[in-house]
Amino acid sequence: MSDEYRGEEVQIGGGLGGLVPLAQHGAVTISDGVLTLLGTDGQVLVQAPATTVEVKAAKMTRGQSVFLMIGGKKYTVSVGWGGQLGQRIGVVGAVRREKDVREATQAFADALVAAGGIKG
Repeated sequence: MSDEYRGEEVQIGGGLGGLVPLAQHGAVTISDGVLTLLGTDGQVLVQAPATTVEVKAAKMTRGQSVFLMIGGKKYTVSVGWGGQLGQRIGVVGAVRREKDVREATQAFADALVAAGGIKG
């Protein structure tokens, strides 16, 4: 089985509107129509058919995160954000990092919708 999509260094939140940290360096995969959120240690946090998952932009993050509704629970996902933490990068680097995370998160959202996810 090969992944149709895999995102690394993913910051994942859940509970309380998706804001409780679940993984700082997690991963997301979409394989055979199934979305899986993986914790920092690779443990499965949640898994669901992509067709049952709603994805919506988290506007207050300027595109760096998306909200996912999975089985009535809200999660936040920021692809690439985990690898950026703790780095001193200056203003130019911060703008580049924000753009990279925004593009990676958008690629994840697009892949989820392509796999049958519901765009909210």
